[in-house]
Amino acid sequence: MKNPLSALIAVFKKKELEKAVQSQVEVVTPAQTPTTLPTSPGLDEHSSPLDEMKSNFVSIAAHELRTPLTSIKGYLSVYMNDYKDKLDEDQKSLLGHISNATEELLGLVENLLNVSRIERGAMNLNLAEVNWDEVLKGVADDFNERAGQKNIQLKFVQSVGLPPIKVDKVRVLEVISNLVSNAINYTNPGGTVQIWAEKGSDNDIVTHVADNGQGIPADAIPNLFTKFYRVTQGLTQGNTNSEGNGLGLYISKAIVDMHHGKIWVESEVGRGSRFSFSLPLGL
Repeated sequence: MKNPLSALIAVFKKKELEKAVQSQVEVVTPAQTPTTLPTSPGLDEHSSPLDEMKSNFVSIAAHELRTPLTSIKGYLSVYMNDYKDKLDEDQKSLLGHISNATEELLGLVENLLNVSRIERGAMNLNLAEVNWDEVLKGVADDFNERAGQKNIQLKFVQSVGLPPIKVDKVRVLEVISNLVSNAINYTNPGGTVQIWAEKGSDNDIVTHVADNGQGIPADAIPNLFTKFYRVTQGLTQGNTNSEGNGLGLYISKAIVDMHHGKIWVESEVGRGSRFSFSLPLGL
């Protein structure tokens, strides 16, 4: 019988690689080569041409990576479903690692695209009224299985009397999901992550994601929401799930800023962290 992994490779080569080469490889003549790159309106007036080139390169590279990665994810999902009864445990484990790596790469690509949109001023909001508790509960439900795999208790505390709020639901879900994901990553087995919201004093809703995990060194807190910043000491020691690309909190802050809100963190090493963000009512 043909090895299932060989079959996967053959399918991908036949249906994807040829198409990718034919559609994406172009011969560029000197007359076609652009002499300048488009200006990114999100970059400030002090940005250098190199900054603009880097921003545009990141956007182009991310777009080119997203299509083949999405294809890999799709083919892999179909393959694993069709051959699930014929794979041994080693093969299932290998394909599981490939699937996880593909998801991580797609996440990185989406983050890079979001950064590009932010810097070009191209990220827009589609505001609609939502029930905020329902949004938070949905995120908690989505992360329950992942928290359980680390033996972490994920608690959602329902609020009382929160009014509806206008937000871009897709964008704010990115913010909440990033905070909850980080909390799970940096909390040790047996720990707790808690999500809740409350009516703020400035006609806003304040949302909290708290954990009793590793905590963040005080000298790192001022830089947490900076692009590509990662804590390299203390926070990641002994934690294999804490690797990141330093974009999640930067993007989260940009999305909260676009809603005219604020985001901040309170933390102590060894005791845990509480990330909070406010969103104004009446947008």
